[in-house]
Amino acid sequence: MPLASVLLAACLAVALSLAPTPAHAEPISLSIATVVAAVQAFAAASPILFNLALTATIAIVSTVARAVFAPDQENQGPRGTELQLSADPNEPRKLILGRRAVAGSLAYWCTSGTNNKYCWLVIALADHRIDALEEIHVNGEKVADWAATGAEVNASAPDKFDFGDSGPRMKIYFRPGTVGQSVVSDLTTDAPTRESGGSKEWTTDHRLDGTAYVAIRLMFSPTAFPSGRPSFLFMVRGARLYDPRLDSTQPSGSGAHRYATPGTWTYTDNLEVARYNYLRGMVRGADGRPLFGLGCLTLTSTSQLPWRR
Repeated sequence: MPLASVLLAACLAVALSLAPTPAHAEPISLSIATVVAAVQAFAAASPILFNLALTATIAIVSTVARAVFAPDQENQGPRGTELQLSADPNEPRKLILGRRAVAGSLAYWCTSGTNNKYCWLVIALADHRIDALEEIHVNGEKVADWAATGAEVNASAPDKFDFGDSGPRMKIYFRPGTVGQSVVSDLTTDAPTRESGGSKEWTTDHRLDGTAYVAIRLMFSPTAFPSGRPSFLFMVRGARLYDPRLDSTQPSGSGAHRYATPGTWTYTDNLEVARYNYLRGMVRGADGRPLFGLGCLTLTSTSQLPWRR
């Protein structure tokens, strides 16, 4: 078995070269040719033992090689979750329970003004009503004058990005995701006209009912945004949940919560309440259309399927 013999000898040689040895060890005086000759004699005398030895040697070499060439885990920094704006047209529906930092998903963008001086970004945060948008971070820095709110905000011009020349460099509009929320009228004014049909790309019908989102208008400024379009991070206080303990129609309950009326629900970060809502199913509003949760699995009519934004 000359080929197998050579392979076993080579494995032995590699194992010896990779294995750690004392600094004062004697040099290996046995040549590869001598090792091959010895292996051939062993193979001829006992083929079965030779095959077992060959398998064991290959396993040893593989183990030693992995130990030698494995990356140094101690020198690798902690791995975190990378938060980036998503532009995936097939982005799945998003439910936020408790407080969470999100980059959002891009729902729409356009440029407007002379020489495309403005850039509009519509960023969806969650596919339901959220309790509040607590913080906004731009390029890693918190916008100082943004106050936590669960109400509609029509425009906010942070002083940090207002240089007093040609108006504010950034305006932020917020919609919490209520059914029937108002459209961002400044966006409908600035949105370009479609090439066919003559209608606006963003109209008064584009309310994004039931979707919490921000619309941001950026003014081109190499001074304010030297690296181009800035990155955004949003600290969100998520979904309002139904708590049967706060429903006076339930045994031992006391309060105004009603399962069929999401407007009566309140925010909580209680894990058991969140689990209860997901297991039972979370509905949209007065029409009772389901949004999230295992309760959606009991639907029998296609008209009850989760609505789309």
